[in-house]
Amino acid sequence: MWEDGIPVTARDFVDAVKRALSSKFACTSVDVFFPICNARGFFNRTVRNFSKVGIRAIDSGTLGIELEKSNLYFLMILMYQC
Repeated sequence: MWEDGIPVTARDFVDAVKRALSSKFACTSVDVFFPICNARGFFNRTVRNFSKVGIRAIDSGTLGIELEKSNLYFLMILMYQC
C-alpha cells in the first residue's frame, strides 16, 4: 500500500523496473535487473521497445518475470533496493 492508501499493483513494479533501466534514472545497481530477458539490451539501447523486456503485469496482483536463463539467486535479487 502506498502512503496515500492506494494499493501497490503489479504495474507499479513494471514501471519501477522500466525507470531503473532508463539511462535517465541512472540506478547505480541496475545490473540486478539484467537476469530479466532483454533488460540489459533495453539499458544499453539495443532493445528499444520495453515490451520486449521480460516483465509484465498479468493482472493488478500478479507480476510475470521471464529470465534470460535459470538463475538460482533471482528471488534474493527481488528483495534488493536500488
